[in-house]
Amino acid sequence: MNPMKDSVAIMDDIMDHVTQTEMWNNILMTDPLIQDAEKELDSNLEALEGIVSDEQIESLRAAAWGLASATDYPAILYGMRVAQAIQEVSASPASLSQCILDRVVKCREGRT
Repeated sequence: MNPMKDSVAIMDDIMDHVTQTEMWNNILMTDPLIQDAEKELDSNLEALEGIVSDEQIESLRAAAWGLASATDYPAILYGMRVAQAIQEVSASPASLSQCILDRVVKCREGRT
């Protein structure tokens, strides 16, 4: 039994399920930035019609979606880390105040 290996396997299962939820799919289908990027991809791929084969166009489309999908896990993990950092700082407002004071002192001393 390897606790870290087990934890990674559990996390992988969770991430798979997070990206398969109805809410996640709704985001993919309605987010304006995603929709604009998909239109841009489609436009560029349509410009290749007659120049390269349909199979190559579909291969490029699959590669683009593969790249986009590859960012799901890191983005979710980063979001979780950000949420954790916010929670930690919220529990210690004095630490945040000290950080801000230290930044002000550095700025005043010209050490930005």
